[in-house]
Amino acid sequence: RDWSSDVCSSDLEKGDFENCLKIIEQAYTIAPEDSMVLYILACYHMLLGHEQEAFDFLAKSVEAGFYCHEHMAVDHDWEGHRHKAPFQASLARARELAGEVAAKKRQETVTMVKGIVDRVAHSVGFLDYALTVESTEGYDTFTESIAVLMPDADERPIYALFGNRAPFEEFDRYLPKETASFTITGGINMDALYGFFEDTVRMIGPKGEEVLGRWEEIQKMMGVNVRRDVMGWIDGDSIDITLEDGNTVSMMKVTDEETARTMVASVIELGTTKLAEVIRANRAMAGLAMLGLRTAPCKHEALEGFQNLYFSMAPKPLVWGVADGYIIFGSSADSVALCLATARGEHPNVRENPRVMAETIVPKGSFVGLSLTDYRNLNEEIAGALGMGTMMAGMMGTFIPDPEAGPILAKIAGILGKLVPVANSIDFYKSASSLTTFDGKKWHTRGVTHYFSPEERDGEEMH
Repeated sequence: RDWSSDVCSSDLEKGDFENCLKIIEQAYTIAPEDSMVLYILACYHMLLGHEQEAFDFLAKSVEAGFYCHEHMAVDHDWEGHRHKAPFQASLARARELAGEVAAKKRQETVTMVKGIVDRVAHSVGFLDYALTVESTEGYDTFTESIAVLMPDADERPIYALFGNRAPFEEFDRYLPKETASFTITGGINMDALYGFFEDTVRMIGPKGEEVLGRWEEIQKMMGVNVRRDVMGWIDGDSIDITLEDGNTVSMMKVTDEETARTMVASVIELGTTKLAEVIRANRAMAGLAMLGLRTAPCKHEALEGFQNLYFSMAPKPLVWGVADGYIIFGSSADSVALCLATARGEHPNVRENPRVMAETIVPKGSFVGLSLTDYRNLNEEIAGALGMGTMMAGMMGTFIPDPEAGPILAKIAGILGKLVPVANSIDFYKSASSLTTFDGKKWHTRGVTHYFSPEERDGEEMH
């Protein structure tokens, strides 16, 4: 009806239903089975007093697919005729067919969901059993666990996500002597993950193909191919390093450095240009103004092509760039340069750090995960985070104009402040390390948590 109004709006204003009917009849000659055209024909015939033709076209429109019984029941074009038997028959038929369509859609949805659940359940059920043993020796606690896969795990689709990935062969390449904590993690195959979900939807049948078709259309509208532009260049392996001076470096392996550089830069650019628009459109998001994101070239001589990321609330910029097949983010340019220099053999690596080597479970071969977390300052870090949370909650209460949000944020700030003394009492942890290997059939993880002895705690306090 909205379409017919657009086509002959001037005639409608004049009440010239005859001319409108002629226009719709032209559409009928082109699309004689279109349910909307048939319904509009019925409406204009009724407006012109052609009662029999109106009811005939109404019945045809319903059988052709016009199941909008709720619209028919209130359409003013049928005023004074809705009580008549032909209209009531068409209305009942529309209601019946609409119910059948709804039931069919529900069944299709149930079938689709069941198909997805069954495939995922079959895939994730690749674990056969797991065993864990814990023990204590002195002021150290040890754990050792294995997770064994089902005999046919390598034949299941989900195995491609992790089973065929190359393990790490060395752990010390990017870790400088000044390392305090680190985590090296083997990721999953992102392209295989995308393919797994795509194949899962496709296996549902026609409905799945329809969903995938719509997804392709959405991507074309957005001008992006998620598999290629978002997931295709992410390898998944990652390295996170914390240095003794508190600076951090995070590295994520990529398959295509140029694509990674372009995609990350575009996301950052979006953040710098669109943030103000978001704030203007939604005053409740005014607190985001504190980010004040902007970029500038990094001037460190060893970091060509890297950029500084400035935030209003941060005392110094972050630095980011792509090198050695990794996207790298660091809390300082010097820390990133130090890790890259270590990889080139221009700086001593972590093997020359006696404390780290004594507390790390050093791998004797390939591995998929390794970590050492220094907990010596855990109490101070938690207390500091709580203090920052207290400050942020207080500031957000000032920036956000919603009168209901202010008191809630004030209460949150008060609760966080009371937790600071509790956090300061957590001073007995030293460090924790874990090592995970994978032989294609099982994961084997060893872990150790080191605690301060009373003598060491006294020494630390005296120091």
